[in-house]
Amino acid sequence: MKNQFSDKSFAFGEAIDASFLYSLYENDLPYIEQVFKATLIELDTTERLLLPAAEQRDTAVLKKTVHKVKPLFGFAGLPKFQEVLQQFEDACTENASIEFPETKFNKAFEAIKSGRRIIEIEYAKLKDFNGTNEYV
Repeated sequence: MKNQFSDKSFAFGEAIDASFLYSLYENDLPYIEQVFKATLIELDTTERLLLPAAEQRDTAVLKKTVHKVKPLFGFAGLPKFQEVLQQFEDACTENASIEFPETKFNKAFEAIKSGRRIIEIEYAKLKDFNGTNEYV
């Protein structure tokens, strides 16, 4: 790895809160790469759990799963995605026994998928920048 601690010459995409990432990880781009990799692995598992739980309208499993994955988006510099997931989590608590929050689930699931795509792109860019040959 050629860039152990960067001088911020790496350019994150505009969806990423780069200043937050740089402050959180002290410009350690190889570590940010590791965080992105771990996030992608966890999102794989999450996506597989969400659809069956949604089909069964199991708000308890959905809420628990979303609650678990929500911080990952913050750690990856995507706080707006956290907000969408929090809204779904709140909806599961507020009216889960009355009605399944389908609209908020759809928004949350789309946020997870689009956030994942953003992280995949940034992860690939970081691997190239850091000279890492390892793939998820």
